[in-house]
Amino acid sequence: MIKKTKLPGLVTVMCSATLLLAACGKQSAPETHDSINIGESAALSTADNSQAMDNTSSDVMEQVGEGLYDFTAKGTLKEALATNMPKATNGGKTYTFNLRRDAKWSNGDPVTAQDFVYSWRRTVDPKTKSPQAYYFDGVKNYSEITARKKSPNTLGIQAVGKYKLVVTLDHAMPYFPSVLAVNASFPLNQKYVEKEGKKYGTDSSHTLYNGAYTLTNWNGSSDSWTYSKNKYYWNKKKGQD
Repeated sequence: MIKKTKLPGLVTVMCSATLLLAACGKQSAPETHDSINIGESAALSTADNSQAMDNTSSDVMEQVGEGLYDFTAKGTLKEALATNMPKATNGGKTYTFNLRRDAKWSNGDPVTAQDFVYSWRRTVDPKTKSPQAYYFDGVKNYSEITARKKSPNTLGIQAVGKYKLVVTLDHAMPYFPSVLAVNASFPLNQKYVEKEGKKYGTDSSHTLYNGAYTLTNWNGSSDSWTYSKNKYYWNKKKGQD
């Protein structure tokens, strides 16, 4: 399970072998009221949800992105961009989600159901070569899509209007709602991603965010970066305390 740790207003993250030898995982030391340094065990390799498979990238995605649900400190699900808890119909194969209407991207665009559709289709598309695609195994037509027998557009996810999302599975999977709190299932802004093309997620200036923080001062290969408050985050007062 991935647990999201809320950070203060400004956080600088530095990766170093010294920190890795000192202790496992992340270490933090408060510097000021507004910033702390956090040591990561490896450098950030990507800010693209479809490619963020390693622990460091996944940790970063949890801070700068958000999906339908999140995990509580106890490991249970809670609403994030979805306003209702998951309930399966159609013999456990269909889930319908209503989305928040006040969620926005860091450029001010609204986060919509179509952003989830685009993100999931992009991730399962064999052309993307995403190591995250397997999370959608069991979603209708996933196997046929990855075998290149069907188009990614046939994946069992559909936007019904701007703020309703319907997901259809091949078979009932009681654990499926937990997948919706993992960064692989986070939305992507199609217009922005397609505009950036191959540059998307390669550095902080070519990435869009919908989480409590934005990523800055990362050039794609540097071993340090900064989290800054996302002024458009829908729950910024609670999420950024």
